[in-house]
Amino acid sequence: MFDFWNTVKGNDLADILIQELPRLTAPKKQKMVESQNDNETRKAIEEYLNKGYCLVNTVQLIGSVLLIFEK
Repeated sequence: MFDFWNTVKGNDLADILIQELPRLTAPKKQKMVESQNDNETRKAIEEYLNKGYCLVNTVQLIGSVLLIFEK
């Protein structure tokens, strides 16, 4: 009797894991930007999105906001 890994679906899954795991486990590049007002926030978000980053978190500080981007 075959186990899962000796089936077509098991082999397909193994191929996908071999292909995708290096990309998924690669360290991500993060940038933090402190913004003092709405205009700076909009400008920073637009700039980093155009560079291929994603906005992953914001931290509200006293009088400003910290934007955390990841690529």
